[in-house]
Amino acid sequence: MSCFKNKTMKGKIKLRKRDNNMEIFPYIQRMKKEKPYQLFCFPHAGGNSLTFAKWVDRSSKIDIIPISLSERGKENNYNNLVGIIAEKIIAILDDRPFFFWGHSMGAALAFSVSYYIEKKYNYFPEKLIVAARQPPFEPCAKSFRSSMGLSALLDELKNAGGTPRELLESDIFREYMLPEIMNDYVLHEGFKYHGEMINSSIVAHCGTEDIEANETIMLGWKEVTLKEFKITSFSGGHFFPHSYTKYLEELEKEIIN
Repeated sequence: MSCFKNKTMKGKIKLRKRDNNMEIFPYIQRMKKEKPYQLFCFPHAGGNSLTFAKWVDRSSKIDIIPISLSERGKENNYNNLVGIIAEKIIAILDDRPFFFWGHSMGAALAFSVSYYIEKKYNYFPEKLIVAARQPPFEPCAKSFRSSMGLSALLDELKNAGGTPRELLESDIFREYMLPEIMNDYVLHEGFKYHGEMINSSIVAHCGTEDIEANETIMLGWKEVTLKEFKITSFSGGHFFPHSYTKYLEELEKEIIN
C-alpha cells in the first residue's frame, strides 16, 4: 500500500538527484530494491549508524536504512536536522512501503520527521515504531540535563546501562566520545511538542524493566496518531532492542504482517 497521496509531487521527487546521501545514509550502497519494504532507523542519544550495522543485511525482505546524525552542523539545531533528514529521506524513497523506527531520542526524531514530510509532501510512513521513549507531550523523567556537564553525563550513562563499564572508564572515550554524546543530549533537549498529530499508525515498544518509558507511560503515544495504535512489551531495560536477541525478528513481523 502506498502512502503517497500526491502523485504529481511523487513524480517530481523521483527526478531529484540522489547523490551526497552517504553522510545521512552510510549504508545506502547496500540498499536492495528487490526487498519489498524500507525501514529507516533513528538512533538513541550516543548511538549512530554503526548501532544498526548488524541489522542491515539480516532481513531478506526489509531494506534496513540506518540514519546518521552527522549533518547536524555546528548549530546542533533540532528543527534544522529534522528538515535535513526529511528531505534526504524523500529523495531516496521509491514505490515500496516505508516505515520509521526510532529508539529513545530517535523516537522523537522519527516522529518529527514523520510530521514534517506529511505536512510538506502529504506522504507518511506506513507505521511509526517507537521504542523506549515517553510520548511527545510528556517531559523527560530523567534528572540529567546537558547544563549539568560531562561528569554528570558520565554518571547518567553508568546508571542507564547499555554502555560497557570498561568503555566508560576509558580516557579516549571521555575525551572524544563523551562530548559527542553530550551533543546528542543537547539536540534532544531541542525537541518541543506543539500539538502535532500524524496519519501514520504508531506501534510502541517498551522494556519491562525500563522505568522511564514503561508500558503505562508509552501508552500515551496513542494520543498523537489519527490511525491505529498498539503496544508491545519486551524483556529488558532501556536498551532492550539491542539486548533482546529476537528483537529484530519481532520487528520484521511487525512490518511484514
